[in-house]
Amino acid sequence: STMPPKLKAASLAHVTPTKEELEAAKRVLAQSVKAKKSKMASMVHWLKSNPDEAIEKSRGEARQAYLMKFLVHQMRQKATTKTTTSKTTTSTTNQTSRDVFWWSAEKMNQELGTKKGESWRQSGKLRTRPDPVTNSSDPDFLEHAVPVEWTRLVTGEENTLSVTAEGEATEEDVGMADF
Repeated sequence: STMPPKLKAASLAHVTPTKEELEAAKRVLAQSVKAKKSKMASMVHWLKSNPDEAIEKSRGEARQAYLMKFLVHQMRQKATTKTTTSKTTTSTTNQTSRDVFWWSAEKMNQELGTKKGESWRQSGKLRTRPDPVTNSSDPDFLEHAVPVEWTRLVTGEENTLSVTAEGEATEEDVGMADF
């Protein structure tokens, strides 16, 4: 299990809680005797790295007031709420693709017309291959790579989910965070 982040140093005498923060601290302590003891133990432990003679000597109501300030300090540092944002992006683009049809001279003449078929073959720009069945390179059997461009509409959708942590701590956060 991971340890929570170390609580920052502070002078509890200078922590000035708002009315809402004091109410939240009171509710945390009112949960149970165990919760109150746990929070007091947290403060005593925190005092080892943040010595304060006034707090260490305090008893009764004075000690209780310091504990409230300690809880407020703890709440303020933890101060996080999660916000979840989801975003859907839709895009539409035209995608141009180029395919190749392997056609014989006869098929080229049928599809493109005799004049165009002959001029394309004579241009020397088309790749050729022997007939795949007979393996013949005879001009009547030779296949030509005829480029065919086509365009299609491509629609894409992308979902993103992000969680950001910022803001103020809830009582549950503080109640669960035993530092």
